[in-house]
Amino acid sequence: MRRKWRYREKLSIDRRTEKETLKECRTEFYGLNPDGTFKFEGLREGTYTIVMNDDDFLDGNSPFPRHYYPGVRDFSKAEPIVLGQGEEKTQIRFKALPMIPLRAVSGQVFRKDGTPFSLPEGQKPYIKAYSYEKGKEPKFFFINSYILDWGKGKDGREVKMVDVSPNGEISLSLFEGSSYIVVVETNPWGDKVECGMAKVDIGSQPANPLRIVIDRKGRCDEKAFAKELDAGTRK
Repeated sequence: MRRKWRYREKLSIDRRTEKETLKECRTEFYGLNPDGTFKFEGLREGTYTIVMNDDDFLDGNSPFPRHYYPGVRDFSKAEPIVLGQGEEKTQIRFKALPMIPLRAVSGQVFRKDGTPFSLPEGQKPYIKAYSYEKGKEPKFFFINSYILDWGKGKDGREVKMVDVSPNGEISLSLFEGSSYIVVVETNPWGDKVECGMAKVDIGSQPANPLRIVIDRKGRCDEKAFAKELDAGTRK
């Protein structure tokens, strides 16, 4: 299964605090044009702030941090755009910030007795990842890979996020500065599903080896696992 990254822009009128600005964002434009141009139409006179990726990567759709025109993370340094009645603004140059760095994490899947997990030849465990933030519902992140979508009608390059071997050795590419719930299921479309889950934090350095234990029967419940993490009953 694939998901596309979308480079989202929003426009907010009557710039106040950062929280109010983000709350009042009302005009959305999904995806830049292939040549990097963008356009907002039908605007009345007023003061506007352009923000890219207002959710700040929390929904996993865009691997870019929240930033404001002319290309700053700090809201206090954002430059408002003032429109008079009937006025047009052209040649606006928004310096987009770079993509959040990917970091490698590797590990292995084990059974409850400590033996390495394995499947019959030709089969592999089913691996998913969810972004995790304490107190919030985990959001689906990926199953196998992403496709970078750099513009309407323009295909981007595919980035493989998961590699898994029959003996349960896995390697993942995850974005720096975020936490994830990694889910492993065996035979997810069969009657005898087994599940293992683990939390992984991605810092600026490679993460510690990931150890996932298949310790549950039935389909994985990432929401229940997140609640256990929130309560401190699961690490």
